[in-house]
Amino acid sequence: MHQDWADLQTAYATYLASHGRSPETVRSYLSDLSQFTHYLVSKEVPLTLAELTYDRVSAFLADQRRRCSLATLERRRTSIVGWLKFLALHHAVPALALVLADRLPPAARHTTIPMYLTQAEALQLLRMLKRNIYGTDTVLRYRDHALFRTILSTGFRISEILSLSVSEVEIALSTKEFRVTGKGARQRIVPVHDDLHGPLLLWLQHRPATSSSACFLTRRGAPMRPRDAQRLITRYAVAAGIRKRVTPHTLRHTFATMLLDANVNLRLIQRLLGHSSLAITERYTHIQTAGLHEAIRSLTLSDSTPLR
Repeated sequence: MHQDWADLQTAYATYLASHGRSPETVRSYLSDLSQFTHYLVSKEVPLTLAELTYDRVSAFLADQRRRCSLATLERRRTSIVGWLKFLALHHAVPALALVLADRLPPAARHTTIPMYLTQAEALQLLRMLKRNIYGTDTVLRYRDHALFRTILSTGFRISEILSLSVSEVEIALSTKEFRVTGKGARQRIVPVHDDLHGPLLLWLQHRPATSSSACFLTRRGAPMRPRDAQRLITRYAVAAGIRKRVTPHTLRHTFATMLLDANVNLRLIQRLLGHSSLAITERYTHIQTAGLHEAIRSLTLSDSTPLR
């Protein structure tokens, strides 16, 4: 890869991190830019800013439309637009970069219904946690129960939960509210549900002594990573007999769906989830629409009396 090109992408990653973007977001954006780079190389396009034209960026996005989901496509567009704006502000060719960024329209409005658990499935999962099916390690059972309860009771992203320190959790238990910094360095307040207090306190009381300040730890005392949590959630979901693919984000969607079912105002749900716009939160209204269809289908109106 041309060194200047690589340096510009590395500089963009540093810029994103300095503006509060999470490590996961930075990695995703760099991965998108890497895909773009490989595409240009495959087309034998020189890796220089002079070759960064609207037609080439559009051709890349058209190519990706056939290869990835709508959500991934939109994120790749966002990654490239962000990089272009970064180049416009901090490097040469500002006019070109800004024109390119402004001309690239959104891929499409994302209306996919999020995967979520029904209330019965969520309870089924929590019961499985209490049965301690993975050996006799009670300490890890306390951790698992606290982790799952935290997602289902707060709707936090898994990166937000795993970044919590012991002191932050202790303060939250004392003040009855979490103060969390999410995507885009947006801060929000999420109250601590009464059902969450016990599991968190029990875990903190039995949490192994370690030099790490992270609340949630692995068996060896290291901070848990997102993939650790994913493996854990998958195992419990399979053991609970849930046929859906359950991820940390599935539990976040479950939290949002339960709030919507309880007739909580959409604006309040937006604030609790830390969404940048109401349009993102409105995806959950599609779930309610699906529920309406199920309700209609459940009606029994059969009548064998012939029409006269």
